[in-house]
Amino acid sequence: MNDNTDAIDELVSRYLDAEVTDDEAALVESDPELLARADAMRSAIEAVAAPVDIPMIDLDQRRTVALNATSTSTGITDLSTAGARRIERRNRFVAVAAAG
Repeated sequence: MNDNTDAIDELVSRYLDAEVTDDEAALVESDPELLARADAMRSAIEAVAAPVDIPMIDLDQRRTVALNATSTSTGITDLSTAGARRIERRNRFVAVAAAG
């Protein structure tokens, strides 16, 4: 983009935000190219601002699949069980050392 295009886009953006002077508004409204640019910008703004509709059934199915995958996974370590095994091993070493 060149500086002129940037200035035009800035003018049109301010026009859409109602931040232009009366003369600037008249300039945009009298120029078909500027009005077309304003319409294109308005359409882009509305498209970006529109909420995305995600069906809840899809979310529920995804959540169920994720929960099922984690509940059957063998890669997850139960920390309380691992801690109990570690304490049991340590106690065996202490018992062997005390007996010897």
